[in-house]
Amino acid sequence: EMLGFHPGSFSPEVQPDGRKSDEKANEMVALAFKNGFHRFEWTHRLPDGTDFPAEINLSTIRIGNNVHLMVVMHDLSDRMREEKRQRRIKELETINRLGATLSHEFNTPLAVIRLSAEMMALKAGENPDVRDQLNKIFTHIARIRQLVDKMHQIRELHEIDYASGMQILDLHNQSPGNGMSPSDTVASDQEDSETSVEE
Repeated sequence: EMLGFHPGSFSPEVQPDGRKSDEKANEMVALAFKNGFHRFEWTHRLPDGTDFPAEINLSTIRIGNNVHLMVVMHDLSDRMREEKRQRRIKELETINRLGATLSHEFNTPLAVIRLSAEMMALKAGENPDVRDQLNKIFTHIARIRQLVDKMHQIRELHEIDYASGMQILDLHNQSPGNGMSPSDTVASDQEDSETSVEE
């Protein structure tokens, strides 16, 4: 069905780089005639309007006294889907490694900060200024704990539908399975410290 037609006849109006298909096709053909061979990627369009990526190989051949252009086209759809899937796998592996590292790096100093804040609460008594500062510390501790929980969730994403795209985690929402909001967590932290004071 392609025989006798200009490449622009079964291409979208413009290519991904924004250039018009008919103008760019003429340029690719001219390069092939000039150099004897030219390879490039191109977006073609099926009769149903579906676009697909292709690799085009243009070669000049001489038949008698005339020079003709031989066109070999390879559909790149499957290859590009697999390359995209492999990139996403590598991205997930990178996120997993980053999540593991950050979880450890956050949890260790966070435990020290919380212990120090609780010890300060024991000595603070009912001093309102100190209590106010401790409340801010516990608030940020709770927030960091939520972020660490989110990092663990990212690490647990082993099965992903790569065809439809990677799942996105919203770090501003509370963790699934954790019924506590940041303010509830702070209240829990404060209750723990107050219990320690009473004891």
